[in-house]
Amino acid sequence: AMGLNISMNLEGIIHKMEHASETMSMRMARHQMEIMLKQRETMLAVEFARAKDAFHWYSAFTGTVATLGLLGAIKTRKPTPLIPTLPLGFLCAYQYDFVYGNKQERLLQEADRLLTEEPQRFALPSASALCSPSDYNKFFEDAWKERMKKETGKQ
Repeated sequence: AMGLNISMNLEGIIHKMEHASETMSMRMARHQMEIMLKQRETMLAVEFARAKDAFHWYSAFTGTVATLGLLGAIKTRKPTPLIPTLPLGFLCAYQYDFVYGNKQERLLQEADRLLTEEPQRFALPSASALCSPSDYNKFFEDAWKERMKKETGKQ
């Protein structure tokens, strides 16, 4: 009887330890994910700040070139000095759209579409040290199925 109590007690302790280990692993995985997401967020913020700074420099340069081009056009009575403002204007408009418009939203939508509709564009080379192409495809296939479950569950 005493041996039975010890073995039942031991099984209970083992079960509790396994549960605690799983809980700790889940906490660690969650913490690691939070760190990765914060790191991603920080990198994106730096990229966005860099794009804003670039826009300010591009617009100042474009404004200077346009002013000098206008003065040159007035002086020579020919529009030729204004030509550089056209491509510079496109560059400024693109940068403006990125930092003050909705370009980032459109890029994210296109990235979602590409990942969903054209996943073959992102296949790993067969000699990749990361993982085999079949493991890679299986991972994203499983992730896609999980995503579809969530999306259909919302509706």
